[in-house]
Amino acid sequence: MTGCSSSVSLVSNSELEQAKKFIPPPPDKSGIYIYRQNRFIGGGVRRGLWIDNECIGRTKNAIFYYHEVDGDKEHNISTEGEFEPYTIVIYTESGKLYFVEQKIVFGLVIGGSEIELIDEKQAKPILLGLSRGSPFSMANKGNCTPGLL
Repeated sequence: MTGCSSSVSLVSNSELEQAKKFIPPPPDKSGIYIYRQNRFIGGGVRRGLWIDNECIGRTKNAIFYYHEVDGDKEHNISTEGEFEPYTIVIYTESGKLYFVEQKIVFGLVIGGSEIELIDEKQAKPILLGLSRGSPFSMANKGNCTPGLL
């Protein structure tokens, strides 16, 4: 894996508003939202995210990414852990949206991270800022550079 740059650039307001409409992807695709809530623990830690070994970007508090993948197949979603990547595998159905939360967890030296598939009914209010009053921003994908951290 390669790392992603430490800066997080944001999409335009119109792209953000479009993403928060949760429009289903084209019939042969699946949409994946990956987000990180605004939390005190690990607030300064930024961890890279990958889908099928493609760098999506680095996270920080109250940031999300949206990425479309081929539908009706399994996909590996990974994040940097404290010592090694943390990966989950999800099967995505064509035309559907999926929501994955990245959480920063206590580590031995620095914070690690985990990712978890979240129910749509729980995730949408979070991304809309209805939960805990945190306004979410959408980041541009990519910005990868060689090396971890």
